[in-house]
Amino acid sequence: MSDLWQDLRLGFRLLVKYPRVSVWAVLSLALGVGANSAIFSLVDGLLLRPLPVAAPGRLVAVYGTDQGSGNLSYYPFSYPNFLDLRDGNSSLSGMFAFRRHRLSFADGQGEPELVTGQIVSTNYFALLGVRPALGQTFTPGPDRAMGGDAVVVLGHGLWQRRFDSDPRIVGRTLTLNGQAFKVLGVAPPGFRGTQLISPAEFWVPMTLFKSLSPRASVMDQREWQMFLAMGRLRPGVSAAQAEANLGALAGRLRETYPKENAGMGVAVLSLTESMIDPNQRQVFTRSATLLMVAVGLVLLIACANVGSLLLARATNRRREIAVRLAVGAGRGRLVRQLLAESAVLAITGTVLGLLLAHWSSGLLWALRPPLLAPDAVDLGLNPRVLVFTLAVALVTTVLCGLAPAREAARADLSGVLKSGTPLAERHRVLSLR
Repeated sequence: MSDLWQDLRLGFRLLVKYPRVSVWAVLSLALGVGANSAIFSLVDGLLLRPLPVAAPGRLVAVYGTDQGSGNLSYYPFSYPNFLDLRDGNSSLSGMFAFRRHRLSFADGQGEPELVTGQIVSTNYFALLGVRPALGQTFTPGPDRAMGGDAVVVLGHGLWQRRFDSDPRIVGRTLTLNGQAFKVLGVAPPGFRGTQLISPAEFWVPMTLFKSLSPRASVMDQREWQMFLAMGRLRPGVSAAQAEANLGALAGRLRETYPKENAGMGVAVLSLTESMIDPNQRQVFTRSATLLMVAVGLVLLIACANVGSLLLARATNRRREIAVRLAVGAGRGRLVRQLLAESAVLAITGTVLGLLLAHWSSGLLWALRPPLLAPDAVDLGLNPRVLVFTLAVALVTTVLCGLAPAREAARADLSGVLKSGTPLAERHRVLSLR
């Protein structure tokens, strides 16, 4: 451990001794590490980060498919088809429907605004295992019974933005589409629904759909595909088994209602696969892969440049290395020292790269596609991003230190010493040991 600390101290001394080389090396690594961290935080937020729900691995999304088309596409269900699938399956412990909806929101104080929320089955929060930050959520009940109390659950962000995090919000009356609604509760921070593309700012129960939607008259018509569906797998049931079970039910619906359900099939996807519309997910995945490859190449180029600088510096220090070998230092010890020197550069570049990633995340998000809502993804540094950045720093250390370490291991001791080594340099080398 003492040898490692000594090598790191020498690395810092060399960092100061060769400022021009050090500045270029650190800036190059900061650019490479920062670009990788920024892009990975975006990929993590869009494709990898789990939702704050109970047992997310048991949640699945259920989509309709068209078996007659050549390309696999995913569709929502009509409400009657959803009810038949929900009530007839034996693979899901529960199933809920939801639909994106925009309403005019007014609280009696600020200016009215259009907000995006969801109309959901009353078992929505119970099945997701989401507990409110304030108040309560909907009581699961029969969604067929239209009407009832006009209640709403507010998103945490809307509560903070429009009500200044007022803890007395529960029970307060606000206006949605000109109708009075009582606030039932506030969702927990970080939960904005199960769709990243259009995060929800409020939730109203399905029992109020006909009083809120201009399409209320078509809710009971089987040909109108309006509702997305999700469910929770029963213990011991896999997604493939659930898909087979629901597919058999879809076959019966095709036979019973051939006109409305011609070619209807069912696909069951994991929660992660459904957070982005599966019809668009492949585009996001390919784009993310290309971005990661691009920033990976930037990091490799930075490592190659820094490795060349360190190799040139090691070449200038070949007499020092030869003298250290002559006085008893092992080649492995010299290799460790050179890797420690590259680690100092990598650590400095990584810290600067993290600052660069944090600063550029806002600019990166400003270039997002228009279909992504401004608050769809949190690009803050989280443990996964930090672990990824640490892994990048370790790889950078090895790649940058590989060439000079290899040169040190192959040093020609006798040839360098015969060329002559000044006495002052020998004393300096001995003092470094």
